Amino acid sequence: MRTTFRFILVAITLGCSAATLAQTENSPAASVTSDSIPVESPALSEEQMLEIYGWMAGMRAGLSRLGLTETEMAAFLRGIEAAGAGKNWEVNIATAGPAISQMVQAKFDAYMAAEKAKQMAIAENFWQTLRETPGVTQLPSGLAYKITEPGTGPKPAPVDTVIAHYTGRLIDGTVFDSSQGGGPFETQLNRVIPGWTEGLGLIGAGGKITLYIPASLGYGDAGTDNIPPGATLIFEVELLKVIPAPAP
Repeated sequence: MRTTFRFILVAITLGCSAATLAQTENSPAASVTSDSIPVESPALSEEQMLEIYGWMAGMRAGLSRLGLTETEMAAFLRGIEAAGAGKNWEVNIATAGPAISQMVQAKFDAYMAAEKAKQMAIAENFWQTLRETPGVTQLPSGLAYKITEPGTGPKPAPVDTVIAHYTGRLIDGTVFDSSQGGGPFETQLNRVIPGWTEGLGLIGAGGKITLYIPASLGYGDAGTDNIPPGATLIFEVELLKVIPAPAP
């Protein structure tokens, strides 16, 4: 699915706030991004807060996904400085806007395609090795798993609610998400990525499982702020409790 990239950073900078930056990703838990900055942060100077404010706006706008060169980034920053100075551009935005959108979209698409190709190349070798790993089972859907503890009691159905601790990693070992340091994660099982829905249905309460999730069962070609497009995900999950759905 092609992602439409909206890139009016000045508007985002003027309008964004911690409240409006809340994510609605289909994630096992909230992604570790600027949205996750604790309220009880150390005292910051105004300069530090403005720097963080700018970083948040850039992250939210997807600036890192344009693959800008140093020259292109310098041009972009000149525009930000002009906005900060209240300068008006001698250009018809209604006329120039579509061309700018097309240019930015092209850069975004090129970056995403290159990142996906890189992830798929890494994943090919990873999955080949994984298929030969003792104790790992791969299902027809593409999901692979290794059960450390099967758990007890009934296994959760998609409509059931689960409470779990987890750590999510990329193939290179980068941790992109974790419930550690906070309370366990609670969700209805059919409201997360398909790899979780299928994988956690294999164990009962008290069970532990490692899930190897292909991009098609994770975040696909879009990825997230901290998950590249086409990325294979590795989740280590401990299922603490299963709450059956109310009877219809």
